[in-house]
Amino acid sequence: MTLFTFIHNYSTVELMLLQFRNEIALKKWFSPLIFAKKYQMEATKSNGKSWLWFFVWLVILITLLIVYRQFFWLALPGTVTYFAKALHLI
Repeated sequence: MTLFTFIHNYSTVELMLLQFRNEIALKKWFSPLIFAKKYQMEATKSNGKSWLWFFVWLVILITLLIVYRQFFWLALPGTVTYFAKALHLI
């Protein structure tokens, strides 16, 4: 075995170990987030109120677009917020 082959094999093994450690670190960091989302989705309540508020804000948004075009952006936070709540994103 030549010195070059030994160094090449050593660096390949070292690289594989580094990748393995990075994967483990990512799994340790992401697993609580994934499992929390999974269990959160199982224990959710009805979100009918959020959908109702979303459609109310959507009507307000469309009305502002038609009547007062320059002020339609005032209804965007309510529309986006309740849409995200209805989809259980927040």
